[in-house]
Amino acid sequence: MSRVSRLIATVGSLAATLLLGVAFGQTSTESKTWEVVAVQGNTVVAKGPDGTKEYNLPPDFKMDMDGKPIAVSDLKPGMTVHATITTKVTSHPVYTTEVKNGEVMAVRGYTVVMKTDAGYQQFTPERMKSGDVMIFKGVIDCSANPNYPAADAGNLYKVSVAGKIGGASGPNVEAGDTLYCITDSTASGNHATVGANWVIAQVNIDGAVTGPASATDNALVLFNGTGGKVVKDSAVTVSTDGTFAANSDSKVSTEKAIKTYVASQTTVLPAAFYPGTPTASALVLYLPFAIAVTLPANLAGSYVKAKTAATASTAFDVQKNGSSVGTITFAASGSTATFSTTGGAAVSFAAGDVISIVSPATPDATLSDIGFSLLANR
Repeated sequence: MSRVSRLIATVGSLAATLLLGVAFGQTSTESKTWEVVAVQGNTVVAKGPDGTKEYNLPPDFKMDMDGKPIAVSDLKPGMTVHATITTKVTSHPVYTTEVKNGEVMAVRGYTVVMKTDAGYQQFTPERMKSGDVMIFKGVIDCSANPNYPAADAGNLYKVSVAGKIGGASGPNVEAGDTLYCITDSTASGNHATVGANWVIAQVNIDGAVTGPASATDNALVLFNGTGGKVVKDSAVTVSTDGTFAANSDSKVSTEKAIKTYVASQTTVLPAAFYPGTPTASALVLYLPFAIAVTLPANLAGSYVKAKTAATASTAFDVQKNGSSVGTITFAASGSTATFSTTGGAAVSFAAGDVISIVSPATPDATLSDIGFSLLANR
C-alpha cells in the first residue's frame, strides 16, 4: 500500500457538494430621507444619501412627511419625505467535502479503493468521469505526426517529442505541451475530424510572435512596432520575373531574377575607327569576345558613321569567325550606315568567337574616316 499525497492531481478533487435546505435569516433596519424629484404612478425619482435613483414602490407603501404618513399617490416634486427600510437577507450554507489525501487499499482494473478521512471509498471510472476529473493517461511522441487518441473528457496527455498532433495537417506541438480532451467518447482521428474536442496548452510561449488573421500570399513579413512580438502583412511580394515587367514598389526580386535582368542588360560595344579611305578588302575590325554575347537582329542599336560621305552605295561585311553574318551599308551620298543580319536574325557569339568587319573589294572613292560602334548584349 502507498500513501497518495497528490491524489487531487491524478483523480481530481472528487468533491461531493451538498446544498442544505436550512435557511438563516439576517434582518437590518435603517431610516432614510429623500427629496422627491419626479413622480409617475408608483415610480418615484428621489435624491437621497446614495444619490438620485428611481424607485418602483408598492401602492400601499407609506412614508412620513412632517410627522404624518403620506402615500405614494400623494407625493409631489420638491417634497422631503422619510421612510424606515427593513432589509432581510436569507443565506443558504453550502458544504463541500473533498478527498485530498488517501491511502490506496486496492486497485482492480481502473477502479481504486481508498482509505480516506471519511472512511473507505471506491472510485470507478464512471464516478471520476461524472466529476470531469482530469486523468493523466501518458505521453505522446509527436515526431511522426500521430492522430489524436480515443479519449473521454478529462483525459490528459503530455507531448514527449515535438511534431504535429492530428496528422500532417495538424497543429505544431512542442515537448512538454499538454493535450486534454473536453468531449466524452471522442474517437481517434486527425485534427480536421476530432481536433475541436481537444485543447492544447503550450508549455513555453516566451517569445511567441502574433500576426494578422489573414495575409497576402507570398508576401514578406514586417514587424509591427518595436516590441518584436507582433508582425504585419507588408503586401510586398517576392518576384522571380527577370524582366522586371511589373516595375512596381510592391515586389521584391529574387537573386536569380536580378541576375537574369542584369545579364540581359549588360552590353558590349565592339568599336573601331578607320582613318582615311579604306583599301580594298581591308580588315577594319578584328575582335575576339571574352564572354558570350549576342548581336541583336539587324544590329539594332549599333551606329556606324563616316566623316566624309560615300559617292556610291558601299557595303562592309560583318563576319563571325570568318563567315559572313551581316552587312553595314552606306547609301550613295550617305554618311550614316544601315544594317542587316543574315535572315534578319540575332547572331550569337561564344566566348572566344571573333567578330570582324571587312571593307568592300572595290572601295568607294570618297567614303573616309569611318567610326564603328556595335551593340552586343550579354
